[in-house]
Amino acid sequence: MCLGLLEGRNSNIPADGWEIIKNEDLRETPARLERAKRAVAFAYWARVISNSIPENELQPYMAAQFAWIDAIAARDEDEIKRTAEATKRWVKYGG
Repeated sequence: MCLGLLEGRNSNIPADGWEIIKNEDLRETPARLERAKRAVAFAYWARVISNSIPENELQPYMAAQFAWIDAIAARDEDEIKRTAEATKRWVKYGG
């Protein structure tokens, strides 16, 4: 799985994605940031799927995860807190 964002074959997708999302040097392109956010969200998706999240919970879970990841990428502290709170109901699935 490449996603066009990883250089090494044995990369840790979530860790690499978070590193790009941090964008500490502010040099990441919007397209690269978006791919990184999707890679991180995919890792969360895989975890909750493997932990048997009910199918009817998957769409709201993913919407909440994307909102949380977007808030982190935007460095919006209030939105990070709000969206992190919204994701708590899925902790039992590893989300």
